[in-house]
Amino acid sequence: MRCFICWPSRIRPGVELSIDDFESIRRRVPVLCDLKPSGKYVATDLHKAGGIPLVMKVLLNAGSLHRDCMTITGKTVAENLAGVPDTPPAGQDVVRKFDEPIYAEGHLAILRGNLAEDGAVAKVTGIKARKITGPARVFESEEDCMAAIMRREIKAGDVIVIRYEGPEGRPRNA
Repeated sequence: MRCFICWPSRIRPGVELSIDDFESIRRRVPVLCDLKPSGKYVATDLHKAGGIPLVMKVLLNAGSLHRDCMTITGKTVAENLAGVPDTPPAGQDVVRKFDEPIYAEGHLAILRGNLAEDGAVAKVTGIKARKITGPARVFESEEDCMAAIMRREIKAGDVIVIRYEGPEGRPRNA
């Protein structure tokens, strides 16, 4: 898969990434912000606490960002973040320190198995049991799944799988 960073097209660098690279990154980079939908706060709360520059500075200091990477400003990431505090401000819990995260690992996990031979992405924030087993109930759309739920066809212990959802799978027939 070829992934492109959001830069103007005349200077857009191609960055080769595989689905396995995302899993590797997820395991190294913790969840630092307590944001909705699974957290308590919204984007304005993040902004008041220091915003994305603060999160970037925390990641930079932990070695999770390339400090010499050139940005659209003509300066490096480190130069852009030079005036940003090194740690989140006291008295707030929207943004955490790198060694005191909300979750120790990122929230998008790569799944593999007989239902996802090439891999699939799952949001796992807040899930206590990372291994889920049970009879799979596979649906081709969210609407098909909801219809089965309303017909009371889903039993305790069933694992619901909805195919063709997400940025690549939706909207269908559009």
